[in-house]
Amino acid sequence: MKSMYLLTLFVVVFSCGGDSSTAPSGPSYHSNEETFLNELTSLNSLEADSLEGRITLDDPEVTGENYDRIVALDLSGLDISELPSSVGGLEYIKELNLSGNQLSDLPGELCTIYSNGGVSINIDNNLLCDPTGITHCILGEIKVDFEKQNCTKVKHDQEMDFLLQFINENSLDSLSATIFENVTWEWKDSVLTNDEKQVERITEIKWVNLGIISFPGTIQHLEYLVSLELEENKLSVLPAEIKWLTNLEILQAHDNQLVSLPAFIGNLTQLKHFDVQNNLLTGLPESMKNLSNLQLFNVGDNQITSLSDSLCTLTTVTSLNLECNDLDTSTGEVADCFKDFLGSQLNDPNCGD
Repeated sequence: MKSMYLLTLFVVVFSCGGDSSTAPSGPSYHSNEETFLNELTSLNSLEADSLEGRITLDDPEVTGENYDRIVALDLSGLDISELPSSVGGLEYIKELNLSGNQLSDLPGELCTIYSNGGVSINIDNNLLCDPTGITHCILGEIKVDFEKQNCTKVKHDQEMDFLLQFINENSLDSLSATIFENVTWEWKDSVLTNDEKQVERITEIKWVNLGIISFPGTIQHLEYLVSLELEENKLSVLPAEIKWLTNLEILQAHDNQLVSLPAFIGNLTQLKHFDVQNNLLTGLPESMKNLSNLQLFNVGDNQITSLSDSLCTLTTVTSLNLECNDLDTSTGEVADCFKDFLGSQLNDPNCGD
């Protein structure tokens, strides 16, 4: 009987202290914590003892619960490639160190943690190279320094800041993936970080029919932008800072609600394609005379009343649309060089309303 008792005791001790559960033994974990730790170790093939000494707990007396809750978690340098969505269940966590791993994206459930407030997260030295894989609410809370990621190519910080400001300004959180997916990045002018990473810059943007109403002035940082397509949105103005986009060749903003154009839009001397058809423009800035490379000039279906002589310098234009405006040659407000190109105007039934 005594040997049977000892054997039974041994089995009980072994099963309690050396079980195969991936959650570390000892603490009485809440089910949220236990689920997260089990999924974390399973998804990343981690041994249970790899988390030893990395977990800080609040005991039941502090939390007012019958379970230990995680308040700090150091997961640095564990070669983690996937963070389970159950991370959102860590309701009491205040510090989360994810640095030095292999993460290429972050689950949206991290946003649940942020709603609890006061969370510090370190994500340096991962593989967060492409913002399309990162939920926007996370990007808005965590400062992702792309130059501190283990990538051969990194995004320019100021241009990433512009994208985040743009999303916030237009309340486009739900479309953040679409915003990022329709941005083209390229490595320009052999720019490298101090540790030889290629710094990519935005060269093309195509945001069509997204309900866009405005742009932050930080668009001026997109100095390598060549093409900007914004058709079928709700823009009433374009930002004055667009004048700094001196490499811009295509500006397409037809079917918006533009009532005016930036005064110094003529600074865009590389512009070849300018399409603002079907807006609410009543005039064109004098500076447009400086668009010496312009080839397509489409301002049809607006409310423009005059075209000055200075615009006659746009001799490179091969495609011109002035139709369905309020241009009347009898008023003397239309330069002679345009009189043969007016076509139908607002008093013509072909122009509709």
